[in-house]
Amino acid sequence: MRAIVELVAGQAAVIRRDIDRLWDDQQTALADDWAIPYIGDLLGTLPVSELNRRGQRVSVARTIFYRRRKGTLPVLEALIRDIADLDGIVVEAFRRLGRTRHRLDPEIVGLEGLVTRTTPGGTADLRSPRVSDVVDGPFDDLAHMLDVRRRRGPYGRYNISKINFHLCRLQAFAMPLATTFDLGDNRFTLDPSGRDIDLFQPRQRPDEGEPWRPIHEWEAPASLTCRRLNAARFNLSSNEIPTSLADELAPYAGFEYRTESAFRRMLDDRLTPAQQIVHRPMLLEEALTQLSPKVHLWPGAISLTIADNAGAAPLLRHEALGADLATWATAVTVEPDRRALIDPARGRVQLTAAPPTGQAPFAQRYHFGLANPVGAGPFDRAAMLSDNDDVTGTLPTGPINGEGFFTDPGPIDSVILPTSGVQRVPTSKTYIPDLEAGQTWAGVGPLTLEAADGERPFFRFEPPAADPTVTITAATGGDPPDLVIDGLWLSIQPPDLAVVSLADPGDPAPVVPARIVIDGDWRNVVLRHCTIDPGGERARVTPLSSLPIPTITLEVRGQIELLLIDRCITGPILEATSSGDACSAREIVIQDSIVQSLDPAVPAISSRIASVELRRSTVFGDVTVDRLYATDALIRGLVRVTDTQHGCFRFSAADADPNRRLPPQFESHLLAPTIPNHFFTSRRFGDSGFAQLGPTAPMDILQGGENRSEIGVFNRRLIAIRLADLDNKITEFLPFGLIAQPITET
Repeated sequence: MRAIVELVAGQAAVIRRDIDRLWDDQQTALADDWAIPYIGDLLGTLPVSELNRRGQRVSVARTIFYRRRKGTLPVLEALIRDIADLDGIVVEAFRRLGRTRHRLDPEIVGLEGLVTRTTPGGTADLRSPRVSDVVDGPFDDLAHMLDVRRRRGPYGRYNISKINFHLCRLQAFAMPLATTFDLGDNRFTLDPSGRDIDLFQPRQRPDEGEPWRPIHEWEAPASLTCRRLNAARFNLSSNEIPTSLADELAPYAGFEYRTESAFRRMLDDRLTPAQQIVHRPMLLEEALTQLSPKVHLWPGAISLTIADNAGAAPLLRHEALGADLATWATAVTVEPDRRALIDPARGRVQLTAAPPTGQAPFAQRYHFGLANPVGAGPFDRAAMLSDNDDVTGTLPTGPINGEGFFTDPGPIDSVILPTSGVQRVPTSKTYIPDLEAGQTWAGVGPLTLEAADGERPFFRFEPPAADPTVTITAATGGDPPDLVIDGLWLSIQPPDLAVVSLADPGDPAPVVPARIVIDGDWRNVVLRHCTIDPGGERARVTPLSSLPIPTITLEVRGQIELLLIDRCITGPILEATSSGDACSAREIVIQDSIVQSLDPAVPAISSRIASVELRRSTVFGDVTVDRLYATDALIRGLVRVTDTQHGCFRFSAADADPNRRLPPQFESHLLAPTIPNHFFTSRRFGDSGFAQLGPTAPMDILQGGENRSEIGVFNRRLIAIRLADLDNKITEFLPFGLIAQPITET
């Protein structure tokens, strides 16, 4: 009897908890996912895809908010963020039309364009050097002719009935205190590998509130431009004028100066050299207005200090100057108080003078763009990391002062790599491992080597150029060990690699091969959120000299039960076996990753024995394997599979080469003769649009995945699904008779 009562009581408790849970299902913030569509049906709102869980929940939760403000710009802009999880700017095209002014128009004073000072509907003010930065963009303040055509590219954007939705698909990620790469003569790159990268500005849009205001150009995640970084307005108020300078500057109080050079000329005319030395830095900082992009971008988007520790205050805004350093500033004269020139388009920094003794440049912060977290980066990886109690050791951080700030920006030399335990890399500095003469990381495993959350350490191996190989061998004497490498960027840069002379500045650097070899007997080898450098070249000091960054091939030489490559960026992956060697990886799984081979003669993936599984990955290069299971894979290259009776090629795309050999296909696409380059925003590692599908990619690829999103590495971003949901919601809340036009900005 007691057992029966306990059984009944247990079931009654389950029912009671289920009933209690039903009360929570009446609230959108607490309800289970299955209940959200039912609540939305009660409200009569248009449904959102079930795959877009965040958009579905937010759409239902804010339905009343949307309806109360239906047809207004705040709602249309909020839909981009809420439904598509993107940033965007909504522009009413009729406000950009040129027209003849009439007596009912307000006075022009105060209505000039914020960037170019063009009057509403008037002739363009071409004196502004920033016209080229904003034309046809979301912050364009020029007047355009009426264009009644259907939108196609840059055409058909400006009409009375058009509402333009400028969408930013790329995300900005903050890089904290990474080691800059020293090119000599006070020249640096912010990227630790020495390559050029384009810098980004983060989203700085304040939280939604009343009253609503249009977004400013420095608040959207986008590529950081040189002119935007330098854009500054000055307005000297009377209370900012020192008492000793009242006679000289009081007549100029309240006047606005739209450029820093104009404000500097006024100070040069009114102040003596001695007064300028004392007061000019303060005046240049305090007179900056909040409508100056430079106020928000420095240090919001990029921050650099030249000091004896990383905790020192960043350079003042007038000490940093955006510049075009394509050929470096060898013949440029700047003001004596400038300390650093920064090229946002290339991520280059040039100091105007050598740092004082004991000081060095510290890159406190900069941002780079990417469509989704892949490869090594300062991403949120807290859920993937080991518990702090399980960490058995940490790698060095370099010297610090009494307040805990770094006193050396790096690199950290002669680092002894661990061979077992759970080891954590605490910083984003550059580490130079000290391996044996044979460049072997021996006796490894079981080992977990992981970067701390939000960090991106850069490991630079330095074998000789004659044999640029690093070998990782498994520990022996027991069961096959595991190896987990999480969040690291691995690079091979021989110190004796020769500079290559080029015939033309447009010639690319030659491909220099290097290898990371996994040897020995392993159980599982897991690479997660890692970058195995696919190669490129360092920033050129002179246009006709190039120093290649070697392309690293991940070579499987030993025996591995499972090689898992998860959310990584790698060079070629090779299984090094011969016909008489049965040792190899049993299974290679590559998911949510990018694999690139820069040499057309080297396959991106080559395996004679292992079964290869590709999930939601993009491959630049040929794939030659024994057995292939591909799902949502985008392969720009020739696919040749030995065992065509097993495996599958489903919801994937590849080149329609006549020599292809594919396993059974389902909902796959073959593009003849090859997948063209223009389908991608960029194929160069280091660009913000690396491996991102561009606007010219066909719908077969943009919506060809199993979930009807794009094929390739960014499938889980669900861009196609989110944009379709956004289009439905815009239709619901757009004023009658208007036409919504999505325009991709990044």
